[in-house]
Amino acid sequence: MVKISRDEVIRLSDEYMMTNVSRWWKDDPIVIESGKGAVLRDMDGREYIDLHAMHAVVSQGHSHPKIINAIKEQLERVFAVSTDFYNEPQALLAKKLAEITPPKLKRSFFINSGAEAVETATLLAKRATGKPGIIALWGAFHGRTHMPRTLTGFSKYKKGMGPFPYGVIHLPNYYCYRCPLGQEYPSCNVQCARMLDDALKYAAPEEVAAFIAELIQGTAVNIVPPKDYFRIVKNILDQYDILFIADEVITGFGRTGKMFAIEHFGVEPDIMTMA
Repeated sequence: MVKISRDEVIRLSDEYMMTNVSRWWKDDPIVIESGKGAVLRDMDGREYIDLHAMHAVVSQGHSHPKIINAIKEQLERVFAVSTDFYNEPQALLAKKLAEITPPKLKRSFFINSGAEAVETATLLAKRATGKPGIIALWGAFHGRTHMPRTLTGFSKYKKGMGPFPYGVIHLPNYYCYRCPLGQEYPSCNVQCARMLDDALKYAAPEEVAAFIAELIQGTAVNIVPPKDYFRIVKNILDQYDILFIADEVITGFGRTGKMFAIEHFGVEPDIMTMA
């Protein structure tokens, strides 16, 4: 592997890469060299506890030997095959997912990223219902491709990126600490959830395919909904024959103490995304 200096890494990155929306520590940039478990090491030998874990992607820690061995074994067997063919690992994984997800869910569709999973989920909802509309929430983040960006409830991810697909409605999110409705839980009677019913009365529910939400809003700084939020929402959706898409990209696979965060709320989604 080619070894270059810390300053050269920074110079090449600044010259040849399109940077993220923000780059932290501009005065003293951190250049990561390696990671082990929960610890990252930079090129100056400094170590950091990785509380970010790449948006919880590295939930098993860096350089976990079981993960490395599993990847190595598969690469030595076959790298990738067309979806025109059956293959054993994919079939076994689909079966395992059916066993650990809510009982209503059975079939899987494999894709490359969380954003593509959300994109596919909305297309599936539209195809299944024959309806074009999607309802999302303020403060949501669903990805950087076109439809997920449309569903995202942050202006900074949308500025200069339009026009966006039509048919997306955003409602106030479940932010009890700084309630956008000026209410206080539990005396509010979870008004943020019940607003969905009011919105549908004006939004032509026969044109709405699905409601999509993160179970915990991660990019909005880990906002957790009231315990009864999704139960109220699901009851309303069922009344109007609208699908519920649970975006578990950052909360799935044990990251909240249960296999999937939806299990904390006692409801089942119609479609679930994960990564």
